[in-house]
Amino acid sequence: MNNYILDTYGSLDCSGDCIVPIRIFSNQEQEATIKNLKAIYSRTGLTGIVEDKFYDLDEAPSLLSSDFQKLYFEDFGFSLPDEYGTYDFTLRFNEDDLFDESLLIETVPIIGSITPLTTASAYPTEFTVSVSNNNSASFKWDFGDGASDMTSVNQAVHTYSSSGNYVLGVTVTDSFQKSSYKEFNINVVSPKDLINITLIKKLKDIENVKSQIEGFDSFYKKEAQRRQQPHL
Repeated sequence: MNNYILDTYGSLDCSGDCIVPIRIFSNQEQEATIKNLKAIYSRTGLTGIVEDKFYDLDEAPSLLSSDFQKLYFEDFGFSLPDEYGTYDFTLRFNEDDLFDESLLIETVPIIGSITPLTTASAYPTEFTVSVSNNNSASFKWDFGDGASDMTSVNQAVHTYSSSGNYVLGVTVTDSFQKSSYKEFNINVVSPKDLINITLIKKLKDIENVKSQIEGFDSFYKKEAQRRQQPHL
């Protein structure tokens, strides 16, 4: 009962009443009358506490309600038509229609990635965002430190004054006034730390290249190694 109360109510404080369901099973087909039920228990500092409040409980399916919000179905295997236009969509659950509407499928800018994700403080950084739509007309940048910018290309230059983690938000609007928004986590470090991070990455890239070369046949391996030699 302690575990049930903790899981359900978050603490053992039942000053506002705690309900603990109890189910009695019988392995025989029979009728039974239960009356004068009492629960006798103890707790810290008190023993012999008697509780006689018992009620019949009925199970009912839980209901979920909320204010208007977006639902994302990408992980559920839903797909949209290949062609843009108006379609009738119906969403069913247990044979009940949850959603039945006529929807207009339009092309909008799809924001992909942004570079770089790590930069140095006090350094003017040029951010570049990838967008699938070639009709993009404007880019609104919210750098997460109170600064913002508007550009007509997918690049913007910004200088973070101090190190830390920032959420950079980008809004892309195309020539048909259709918009998309996406956020990116930007890690701002000191110039010294950025140099160390860059060197480590470059060294790792070199090791990966060497490892790939080892997988070549002898002719290509010799040629690749020859090209790696410094030219004086």
